[in-house]
Amino acid sequence: INTICPFMGITCSSFEAFKKGKCSHCNREDNFCFKFGYHSISSYKNYYSSGNVHPGYSSTIDTYLITGAKKPFCKVHYKVFVKVASNDESRMHGGEVGFLYLRLKTDHGEGAKFVLNNHSVYFAPGTNHTFLATGDNAEDVKSVTIDYKYKSTANPLTWRVFTPKI
Repeated sequence: INTICPFMGITCSSFEAFKKGKCSHCNREDNFCFKFGYHSISSYKNYYSSGNVHPGYSSTIDTYLITGAKKPFCKVHYKVFVKVASNDESRMHGGEVGFLYLRLKTDHGEGAKFVLNNHSVYFAPGTNHTFLATGDNAEDVKSVTIDYKYKSTANPLTWRVFTPKI
């Protein structure tokens, strides 16, 4: 009930938009954050005082958060923005299909590996990608490592025999 982790949810137009990181800032762009659990009433009072709820009017508030599958259930949401290089070497090589993983390093050591995309994504040169990752609270982040895993295919027409690997 009274954990250090805030169990924070945010209003968003849809769960898909939330998962794409489109609703990641509290109290901006019509997105409001709510603490769930014991302290939820203070979040609701702030929302009410902002004029979004009118006395006598009952409506639902679409609020999203992602929890863990096991203890500790509370997870922090991290919005990760990735820009793929667009230099000559990248354009010559072309895009790749695969998976990105994120690892945060803190004063306490290296943290768990976050999966940024659960399904394979085509990373074309010069493209931008936004992901929503969840993990334990890491306030003292010292460095970030991103790993890439290439998704191989059985189709030999997609193999890059003479193209340099980047």
